[in-house]
Amino acid sequence: MRLSKYIAYVMKSLKEKNKYARTFVQKIIYFALPEDERRRLFKPYLYGPYSDVVQRLVQFLEKEDGLMNTWRIEERTLFMSW
Repeated sequence: MRLSKYIAYVMKSLKEKNKYARTFVQKIIYFALPEDERRRLFKPYLYGPYSDVVQRLVQFLEKEDGLMNTWRIEERTLFMSW
């Protein structure tokens, strides 16, 4: 599964439970990824692990309302090989 779909699923799940926060998304994605991907994408930060890639995807999904329309993600070339 692509990283963008993982993020969309996590965002949707957190919003349904009224627990949505970007730091929660970062942490959940961090622990869901294999260790080699964690090392490649994340760096330590004040509030836990942080990834610029994850942050950009979260912002994109928020702006484009991609949570309910994840098929639109597949049509775009923004996500490289994630």
